[in-house]
Amino acid sequence: MEVLWTVPLLLLIPLLMWTSSTFVFYFKKCFYVAYMMCLALLAIPLCVLKSGGRDVENMRIIRSLVRHVKYFLGLRFEVSGWEHLQTEGPYVIISNHQSSLDVLGLMEILPDRCTMIAKKELVYAGTVGLVCWLGGIVFINRKKTSDAKSVMTDAAKTMLDEQIRLWVFPEGTRNQRGDLLPFKKGAFHLAVQAQVPVIPIVFSSYSNFYLRKEKQFNSGNSSGLCSCFNVFLCVRRSSHAEVLSLLRRHQIEDPPKDRHEGDDVRRHHIPLRQILQRDALGLLEHLQLRNPEQRADAALNTNH
Repeated sequence: MEVLWTVPLLLLIPLLMWTSSTFVFYFKKCFYVAYMMCLALLAIPLCVLKSGGRDVENMRIIRSLVRHVKYFLGLRFEVSGWEHLQTEGPYVIISNHQSSLDVLGLMEILPDRCTMIAKKELVYAGTVGLVCWLGGIVFINRKKTSDAKSVMTDAAKTMLDEQIRLWVFPEGTRNQRGDLLPFKKGAFHLAVQAQVPVIPIVFSSYSNFYLRKEKQFNSGNSSGLCSCFNVFLCVRRSSHAEVLSLLRRHQIEDPPKDRHEGDDVRRHHIPLRQILQRDALGLLEHLQLRNPEQRADAALNTNH
């Protein structure tokens, strides 16, 4: 009897997938969450066997397990500026944050010995929370500024002692409006304390295929892209010369005259947080203005 009920149910699912965008949205979201929890369950013993416990090297295992998830959701990634991540030593990565789908893009380009800073609530997310802890993710309490500052100070020391990289979402929350929220200071205090470079990464807007409020989560064809969408990621390292160029571009006050050309830009009095936010917004606008035909050509030539 139970089998008889199962057959029409299995037939109903593809029908709803074809006719109801709202059903597709919830089906994909539920699948994504459930599948990630299953992958986390698989990753936990692998991480323990490899490192014996909490270790940033476990992110290699997590990265390899998660990278294929994009195919189930009909997503594809194009990466520009990959070479800026091939840098030795620690650095801070900052990027915009649109949804939980950012994890897929993050894992697509996550460099070795790199982990993230995440909200403390994530540690309680079942198997996902445990595997995040095993991967060395730094958890902060966003509601207690003093605790967050203490964690950032410890993170800066860990970056230098263990030569790790940290990925931070400086907006502090998810934002799908197509622009950037004001950056929080934490990521930049971290970079200053550790005296390490900052690398901005921009995810292009998901609005072509994912709209949370409108309950749309598509994986169809767009801009001639072989039945999948492209999520563009643009990577840029903030060198001294580049920041000087940004100063001129945005007509911000130049650095003090007594600074030498080779001085570390982090010691300038210019608010690096504002400069990088403007630069990241510029990258985002550049990606949004890309010609659809150019996107399609680039997508066909990429290996990602």
